[in-house]
Amino acid sequence: MTEPIVPDAEEPRPEAPRAFRASVRIPVKVRVLVEERTFSPFHYDGTCENISASGALVVVRNLFKNDYLTLIQRPRYIRVICPIPGRDIPLTLFGKIVWFDYRGELPDAECKIGVAFEIMKEDATRILQEYLEAVAAQQQSAGS
Repeated sequence: MTEPIVPDAEEPRPEAPRAFRASVRIPVKVRVLVEERTFSPFHYDGTCENISASGALVVVRNLFKNDYLTLIQRPRYIRVICPIPGRDIPLTLFGKIVWFDYRGELPDAECKIGVAFEIMKEDATRILQEYLEAVAAQQQSAGS
């Protein structure tokens, strides 16, 4: 009988390479599903401040504190509608909210929302990847 192969506890795990995260400032539309309100989404205008193949940071301004308190009660699904330069139709990205950072009171209140994207359709994956490559190239040439 052979013994199962168990990795040595002393061996460090290799870290997964971090995906490129583009620093951007894109106006977006945000829809957060609120199940307890008959699945009616909360609608917000926001700004996408960075984006990668796996997620984004979206900032929503003037978010009412009561809305924030409702949103943090349970896991939430989010839709981010993001215009992509050179495309007539905005890219719609679906995901889960993984963290919130709510700051301030109205009229200057802002809420940073961390989004982890769900599995995307092939077209959406391709469009996002092409956009990220273009931003990376642009940022690289600006740094040269």
